[in-house]
This record gives sequence, structure tokens and C-alpha cells, in this order.
Amino acid sequence: MEKTHTARSNPGKSHAGQQRRGVGRAPLWDLLLEWSRSGDEGRWLREFCARRGWGRLLALCCALGGLVMALAALLNAIVGVQLAYSSSRVVMWISVAVGVLWALRWLGPWPGRRELIGLVIVGDIAIGAASLQHSDRITGIAGISFFAVLGVVVALFSTPSVQAVHLAVTGAVLVVLLVLLAREQGVAVLVGAGLPKALGEMMVCAGLPVVQFAYWVTRTNADDSLCDPLTGVANRRGLDEHRARLDAESVAHPAIGDACGVMLVDVDDFKHVNDTFGHPTGDAVLTRVAAVLTEVFGPEALIGRVGGDEFVVIGRVGDHRFRACARAAARAISAFPDPPITVSTGIATAAEPLSASLFDELMEQADQAMYRAKGRGSTRRDGAASENIA
Repeated sequence: MEKTHTARSNPGKSHAGQQRRGVGRAPLWDLLLEWSRSGDEGRWLREFCARRGWGRLLALCCALGGLVMALAALLNAIVGVQLAYSSSRVVMWISVAVGVLWALRWLGPWPGRRELIGLVIVGDIAIGAASLQHSDRITGIAGISFFAVLGVVVALFSTPSVQAVHLAVTGAVLVVLLVLLAREQGVAVLVGAGLPKALGEMMVCAGLPVVQFAYWVTRTNADDSLCDPLTGVANRRGLDEHRARLDAESVAHPAIGDACGVMLVDVDDFKHVNDTFGHPTGDAVLTRVAAVLTEVFGPEALIGRVGGDEFVVIGRVGDHRFRACARAAARAISAFPDPPITVSTGIATAAEPLSASLFDELMEQADQAMYRAKGRGSTRRDGAASENIA
């Protein structure tokens, strides 16, 4: 049995090779809808920074935001001359603790998606509570700027839905502060000082979703250049990009997966298909092969087109599962009615996490296995194709 190796991919989340429409050609409203449903933006940025050695610097910047918040709350807890309630000093000390814990957390392993959402929720509560403790409501409104700092983290590392909730919390705290200002100091102070200050703070906070959207459009357009325009799967450049991120990903996620596999798929006698049925039919065959591979192997596999009629599947799955998917894909492809085709497949697997060097080794082994399978020939009998898998 040949060795097999699979690389982890995240096609549903803007990963190279995912079938998608080029965002540069989509109407703005469609773009906004697609952006609103997009997933974790942080993974792409983390991997980008890790490959360039910037990962620790990025985490330190996030930690610094927590320390600044802790310092501001500490000064208010110690001085306390403008605190509005008897419990305000306790709230400030809690905010100090939250800021310090936030900073310490970023010094450890990068938080996962759910943990990051939890950190944002705790941060929102702490910032909102601290802002409401000032008897000088203008000072409290100035504290809204900490929501903007937290919003930068959300814009870079989380989803539009989390950004929307964060912005709603910011707006709610600001409205409460304005109502308290009007009740305690009058409408004149509200209109003359409170509203201009609040408007400035809210404009900064509301600008962050715009930044997040622009960042998403730029990154997604960059991802489109990594896709094969005919089939929508990764092109050679996309596969090279995936290979370049493997070592960085294995460092960032050392516990992900203990088995991986690579499968090469070659359409048998594809030149005959083009010569007999025409190039449009040949293009349709390639598109259907890519669609079958994407459907059978699922969103956690990366599908790429490495030649005119040759595809590669990279996934973190064990040998048995990988071969079962290969057989299912071969059967589905052989069921194409017009024109009938078969494929030859070579598989290589390894019981260890995927790295760039292992990827190269498994690609070579899968290539040799595919040509052994092709050498056995592929026949069709009664509408069924032999499973030409090695």
C-alpha cells in the first residue's frame, strides 16, 4: 500500500482553491452579503504574519491594548475623584484585572475562534462598565475610544457578525452616557459638548467595519489569483502558496491531525475527449471532475489543478478514509454519461502532520503510484469503470 499525505485547508473560509466568484466583478450589495457571511479572518492573517516572523509582534500589540486599558482603570481606581457610585472603585479594579488578564492571554498560544469571542465579550463588559462609572459623563464618553481599540482586534481576527454585536454594545453604552449627561447637566451641555464628543467617538468605532470590509475585499481578490479560472479550484500558484504556509501552520497548530494524504488524479485519454467531442466538452469534463473531488472530500481538503487534465487532493485524513473517498470519487466520475471517462489515481499517506518537505515527498510518491495505476489501463464494461487506484 502506498504512503499518502494530506494537507489541511479551509475552503469555506477564503482559502486558496475554494470555488468562488471573483469579488472584483460582483455588485456592491452582493459583496456586502458575501462579506457578512464570511468566516474567521484571523487565520489568514496569523499565517501570513507567522510566515514572515511577525506573529509574536502581532500578539504583543494585542496585549498592549489590554495593558493600556488596565493602566487607565488603575489610575481611576487609585485617584477616584470623578467616580459616580460607591461601587465604582470596585468596578475599576475589576477592569484592571480584565486588562491584565487580556494582556497575559495574548502572551500565550494564539486564542481560538470561540475563545477570542469570549475575550471580546469580557472586554466589552469591562469597558462599558468602566465608562459608566465617571460622574463627569464627558470623561465617560471619552472612554468609548477603548471600544475602538477592541474593535481593531475584532476587525482583523473575527467575523462581521461579531463586529456588528461589538458595535451595537458600543452604541448602547454611548446612548446611556448621553441620557445620563442630559439628566445630570442639562440639554445645553448635551448639545454643546456631549453630542459632538459622542459623534467623534462613534465615527471612529463605526469606521472599523468599513476597514474590515476593505481588508476582506483586498484579501479575497488576492485569493482569486490563486484559483484556476476554469474549475475554481487552486491553481499552481495557489498550491505553491499552500505549500509555503505548511511549516508556519504546523508551528501555529502543532496538534492538528496525526495523518495526512496526497492524491493525484489524471483523466484517462483526455486528448481523445478533446479531439472527439471538442474543447468545450473537455472543459466541462474538467469542471465536473473538480466538482466531484470537492464534494467527495469535503471542505477540509484542498483541491488543485496541477496540469491540463491532472488534479491533486490534499487533506488531513487517514489512509483508509482517503482511499474510500478516492474510490467514491472515481465511481462518481465514471458515472458521467456524456462523454464517458475514467481516471487514474495515485495516493500517498503519512501518519504524521503535514509539512512542506513531507508534502514534496508525498507528491512524488503519489505521482509514481498514479503512473503505475495508469500503466494497468482503465476499461469500461456495461457503463462501469474499473477502479484504477494505486
